[in-house]
Amino acid sequence: MGSLLVLSTVWLLPHDVDLRPYVVLSLVGLGAGIATAILPWSRWPTWTLVIPPCVAYALLAVGGLFAEHVLEYYLAFYTLT
Repeated sequence: MGSLLVLSTVWLLPHDVDLRPYVVLSLVGLGAGIATAILPWSRWPTWTLVIPPCVAYALLAVGGLFAEHVLEYYLAFYTLT
Protein backbone atom coordinates (compact mmCIF):
# COMPACT_ATOMS: atom_id res chain seq x y z
CA MET A 1 0.00 0.00 0.00
CA GLY A 2 2.81 2.39 0.88
CA SER A 3 4.57 1.63 -2.39
CA LEU A 4 1.50 2.62 -4.36
CA LEU A 5 1.26 5.80 -2.32
CA VAL A 6 4.85 6.74 -3.10
CA LEU A 7 4.49 5.80 -6.78
CA SER A 8 1.38 7.94 -7.09
CA THR A 9 2.99 10.98 -5.44
CA VAL A 10 6.62 10.77 -6.58
CA TRP A 11 5.76 12.71 -9.73
CA LEU A 12 4.72 15.71 -7.60
CA LEU A 13 8.23 16.22 -6.23
CA PRO A 14 10.28 19.22 -7.43
CA HIS A 15 12.07 18.79 -10.75
CA ASP A 16 15.56 18.91 -9.22
CA VAL A 17 14.90 15.71 -7.22
CA ASP A 18 16.19 12.45 -8.70
CA LEU A 19 13.14 10.18 -8.84
CA ARG A 20 14.91 6.93 -9.77
CA PRO A 21 15.79 5.74 -6.24
CA TYR A 22 12.24 6.13 -5.02
CA VAL A 23 10.66 4.58 -8.08
CA VAL A 24 12.98 1.56 -7.80
CA LEU A 25 12.38 1.21 -4.05
CA SER A 26 8.64 1.54 -4.54
CA LEU A 27 8.62 -1.18 -7.17
CA VAL A 28 10.70 -3.45 -4.92
CA GLY A 29 8.31 -2.73 -2.05
CA LEU A 30 5.34 -3.46 -4.26
CA GLY A 31 6.88 -6.76 -5.30
CA ALA A 32 7.59 -7.63 -1.66
CA GLY A 33 4.00 -6.81 -0.76
CA ILE A 34 2.61 -9.02 -3.49
CA ALA A 35 4.96 -11.83 -2.50
CA THR A 36 3.89 -11.46 1.13
CA ALA A 37 0.25 -11.79 0.13
CA ILE A 38 0.70 -14.96 -1.92
CA LEU A 39 3.28 -16.89 0.12
CA PRO A 40 1.99 -19.88 2.13
CA TRP A 41 2.60 -18.45 5.63
CA SER A 42 0.42 -21.04 7.36
CA ARG A 43 2.77 -23.86 6.30
CA TRP A 44 5.90 -22.22 7.69
CA PRO A 45 7.14 -21.86 11.27
CA THR A 46 5.89 -18.94 13.35
CA TRP A 47 9.27 -17.19 13.37
CA THR A 48 8.95 -16.50 9.63
CA LEU A 49 6.35 -13.84 10.43
CA VAL A 50 9.26 -11.61 11.47
CA ILE A 51 10.53 -11.41 7.90
CA PRO A 52 8.00 -8.94 6.35
CA PRO A 53 8.51 -6.19 8.98
CA CYS A 54 12.28 -6.59 8.67
CA VAL A 55 12.07 -6.23 4.90
CA ALA A 56 9.85 -3.16 5.27
CA TYR A 57 12.23 -1.41 7.66
CA ALA A 58 15.20 -2.35 5.49
CA LEU A 59 13.47 -0.66 2.54
CA LEU A 60 12.88 2.43 4.67
CA ALA A 61 16.55 2.48 5.67
CA VAL A 62 17.77 2.06 2.09
CA GLY A 63 15.40 4.80 0.99
CA GLY A 64 16.85 7.10 3.64
CA LEU A 65 20.40 6.34 2.51
CA PHE A 66 19.93 6.83 -1.21
CA ALA A 67 17.46 9.68 -1.28
CA GLU A 68 17.63 11.57 2.00
CA HIS A 69 16.93 14.88 0.26
CA VAL A 70 13.24 14.01 -0.15
CA LEU A 71 12.67 13.08 3.48
CA GLU A 72 11.10 16.47 4.12
CA TYR A 73 8.44 15.77 1.49
CA TYR A 74 7.55 12.28 2.78
CA LEU A 75 8.01 12.81 6.52
CA ALA A 76 4.27 12.70 7.19
CA PHE A 77 4.01 9.27 5.57
CA TYR A 78 6.35 7.75 8.18
CA THR A 79 3.55 7.99 10.71
CA LEU A 80 1.66 5.37 8.69
CA THR A 81 4.26 2.68 9.44
